Amino acid sequence: MSISGKILYNKVRNLRSELSNVVTPELLDKICQKPAVQPFLKWFCENVSYVNVLSDEEVQLKNKLQETGEWLEGPELDLALQEATADCPDLLELTTYDDKDIDNLFAEHEILRDSNKEDESYIETLQNGIRNLKKLEAKLEEDIETEEECLVKENIEVEKAYQDCSAIVEKFDTNNHEFFKEVACLLDTYAEAAENKGIPLVWTQMPLELFTKKVELYNHYLHVHIKRQFKNSQKEEEKTDSNYVSLIDDSQEKRIDNEKLQELAMCKANLTNANFKEISAKVQEESYAAMFDYVQDIYNSGNLKVPRHSDMRTEISELINRRDFLEENVSLLHDRQLTEIVQRFAEFQINKVLREDAISRSKRAKNHLEKLENLRLLVREHGYARVCLLCILMEMEFHRLTDVYEFVSDAFHYLTSEYSLSAARCERMQQQQNEYTAMLSSPTPHNSFHKHFISMISDEDDKHQLNSILDKYNNIIDENKTKKQTILESYLKSKIHKLETLEEEVKSRYLNEIQQTPTHTYKPISFEIETNHAEAVDSLQKLQADVTKIRNQMKERLKLIGSFEREKSILWQRFLADPQSLRRSHKEMKQRANKSCFNDTIENE
Repeated sequence: MSISGKILYNKVRNLRSELSNVVTPELLDKICQKPAVQPFLKWFCENVSYVNVLSDEEVQLKNKLQETGEWLEGPELDLALQEATADCPDLLELTTYDDKDIDNLFAEHEILRDSNKEDESYIETLQNGIRNLKKLEAKLEEDIETEEECLVKENIEVEKAYQDCSAIVEKFDTNNHEFFKEVACLLDTYAEAAENKGIPLVWTQMPLELFTKKVELYNHYLHVHIKRQFKNSQKEEEKTDSNYVSLIDDSQEKRIDNEKLQELAMCKANLTNANFKEISAKVQEESYAAMFDYVQDIYNSGNLKVPRHSDMRTEISELINRRDFLEENVSLLHDRQLTEIVQRFAEFQINKVLREDAISRSKRAKNHLEKLENLRLLVREHGYARVCLLCILMEMEFHRLTDVYEFVSDAFHYLTSEYSLSAARCERMQQQQNEYTAMLSSPTPHNSFHKHFISMISDEDDKHQLNSILDKYNNIIDENKTKKQTILESYLKSKIHKLETLEEEVKSRYLNEIQQTPTHTYKPISFEIETNHAEAVDSLQKLQADVTKIRNQMKERLKLIGSFEREKSILWQRFLADPQSLRRSHKEMKQRANKSCFNDTIENE
């Protein structure tokens, strides 16, 4: 078989990959056509490999050694090799090919290379594991840095919250001390009045029956004032929500909310349809106006402008092109931008209506609150608040007892949970103790690997037993490999199946989000806003419960009273007896009602 230029080119290309592009197979064909060169080319292709070719680094090293005079050849090289391989004469035998069989050496080399494949794969896995560990270490360091930054921020927030809480607690402590002093002073005055000591006061000189009559009279006056001020608001509340159970029932609230949402959706749909109709009507109106202007231009007050046939064709083609272009733009606008703009406009109008409704509600609530503040101011300044001191003290004691009850219930829950956890821990420890005692009492298990290892280390010359052990060991390794492969295949298949199902689910949800309107529940919300929202909802529920409680109390009082004929007659008699003083007191009460000191009174509580 003759060596062709292509074979020689591939051989040289494998030996020197940086071969110039000038050398081509066609150029080497001219050399290979000479019969005198064929024996050398055969020997070159069979015996020369990449081991016989010096790399650029090796050539540079050779030149450097020749320049320094350290390059050895002939007997000098043999002596240097003998000195270097004095401890390992086997290495020197590998360099001599005179008395050795090269085929045996290559066979040994192949055996060694096959035996080292597992070590190479193990080293490669170790290197990959080290790289992965380094990556994990870097990632963990980054995570630790981010966590440290978050911890610093949280510490700052906690310190700030602690400072705010300490300031609030100090303020509460001062107010509590002041309140305690006022209550002590009030109790002292009551005690002195009961023992007829100290300065004579009005309630000590006044008979008890007259005092009760004054209290009843003032209560009747307050009922009249409440009826006049809150008559309309009560009627509106009775019309809107006469049943108190509907305020508490969650299903009723959900039903009302659903009805409101349906009504808003219908309003939005009607508004969008009306906007679409209005836009289409405007477009038709403009198109008809343009057609009318064009017809009027052609008519020209009786002098018709009849264009030529070629002009008509060009104008018709231009109009057709413009019509197609406009239809495309209109379709794009109608499909994409117009619907979004109309929907935004409808949402804006609905939000505007809702905002106006909320503003009107807030105004009504403010007016109602102002009336309640005026009523409270009247009750605080003119009412006999000292009569209710015992009630206040009992309520304080009741709150303290409720706090004690809550503390005891929390402690009971904590102790029961700790007891249950300790019992579970004791059971688990007893189970582990039983297992440990069973392991200690059981005989030593049969470990064939331990036995084989001892037999291998010992000086026994039983080669047959050693070979059988090695065969068993190899069989176990092969079996472990097959089991590992099957386990990995099943694990990967299960993972792939899960990922495929997740991918299908994500695709379906993505298509639903694209085809339908985007859901508002997927909008992200911060933890701070969520906590503030929950606190606001809780406070609103508490306020609603208090308002409904007060409302029911007022309704019960109104039912018990019935009419106000007696109060009317009393006021009329007073007016007839002294009209100027009643007018003066009315003006003073108006001025006091318009005072802006309600915030100060609330803070002093």
